[in-house]
Amino acid sequence: MCVFFFFFQAEDGIRDAQESRGLGDVYKRQSTQSTGVQLPMTRLMLPLVLLAACELVGALLHPLHIARPHESVLAMQGNLLPLGIFYTNISIGQPPVEFQVTVDTGSTDLLVPVKGCKGCKPGAPTYSPNASSSSAVESCHANCSSCVGPSRQQCGFSDSYLTCDLSNLTAICTVAGGIYRDTVQIGGMAASDVRFGGIVSQSQNFDQFEHIDGILGLAFKPEGFDVSPFERVVEQNREVSNVVQTCLTPSGGLLVLGETGDDSRHWEGELMWTPITLKAWYTVHADALFVNSKDTGVKGSALNGPFPSDPCIVDSGTNFLSLTSPAFDATVRLFTELCTAGKNLTGVCGINATSPIGLFGGGAVIISEESVNQFPDVTIVLKAVEGADPVPLTMGPAEYLIPVGGGKYRLGITRGDCIIGDTHMLRYWTVYDRANMRIGFAPARHDECVRSRQTLL
Repeated sequence: MCVFFFFFQAEDGIRDAQESRGLGDVYKRQSTQSTGVQLPMTRLMLPLVLLAACELVGALLHPLHIARPHESVLAMQGNLLPLGIFYTNISIGQPPVEFQVTVDTGSTDLLVPVKGCKGCKPGAPTYSPNASSSSAVESCHANCSSCVGPSRQQCGFSDSYLTCDLSNLTAICTVAGGIYRDTVQIGGMAASDVRFGGIVSQSQNFDQFEHIDGILGLAFKPEGFDVSPFERVVEQNREVSNVVQTCLTPSGGLLVLGETGDDSRHWEGELMWTPITLKAWYTVHADALFVNSKDTGVKGSALNGPFPSDPCIVDSGTNFLSLTSPAFDATVRLFTELCTAGKNLTGVCGINATSPIGLFGGGAVIISEESVNQFPDVTIVLKAVEGADPVPLTMGPAEYLIPVGGGKYRLGITRGDCIIGDTHMLRYWTVYDRANMRIGFAPARHDECVRSRQTLL
């Protein structure tokens, strides 16, 4: 049996005058003029030890894809727990080298280890510039945050993370290296001359990279050293729409790049659209938060965070619903009120729910099926596009109570910034319509998602 150590969400890379968001949240300083360094706030912080059979890991190494004229459909591996990530395979170079990368709508850049990386996982695939006939170095220029290499002629990056060292959650982990350009293939679609980060050094305490190789960012350019690799695919394959779609299940999911009319079989009813309010992250505006249909009363910046520095986002790289402190405290209060109303909410009632043994304190709690069924729905309501109704995104105990074995559950709601993460995406097919600056949600037909995924595997 192999023992792997993972964390729920890697922490945000350092970037000038901005904090990062999402799993990779690798919003670095590498390609913008440097005016100062800010260490971002933490996101989802509960650590996890994963025990996984070697045979299982081997079975997950090579997810397949289907390439159609207007889209590519890729299988994703992963789960809310114990991995806390969803990932797929991409390839880089000529001949191509395959990497497992986290699918992260909370960051922009593609990062993978390069040959000779110090501190990287032994035996992991690496990118070798000399082995690829299409490789090029991103030469150092005025907009690089640093210059690296023996002669300081390559544009460089350095990203720091928190909650990546399971023995010390306040310790910082770092990846650093140089920027390259090469052919990148995502599913059946390829783009040439794509900029990506080659990791040449990685701190030894970076536990998440004991499992995956890198990160595939899918956000907008302001959060990276270039546009997302998928945007390069769209530029060079004009028949592909600038749309990213996901469907998550408890044991994997689908990543769809582009769109066709056939996609609608994966969801029920009509898509509900909310505008992307800032072309950086997938930023949205939350109007209200309800627990058991009761309004928490938290509104505006208290619910969303300050705009534009720290807004509410939709992020596949965050596995839980993260709430601002006012929203989190109000949610705890309304859960506790249900206890006085006669509900048996194990891990909430009769104890300090935010203590280490309580659900809201990150504890793993044994909960009976009868008690699980008494937990309330939690609904965050997003602003609608013009002329449409508000967008209510509801999750129930089936989504936010995460089984961790032995009859125990952890709570998929945490204190941090406003981030709509994978707990909601378990219920909703999610469409990131980058071209029209909007995000669509509709209840997912998981039978169809599973069926499509099985045809790939």
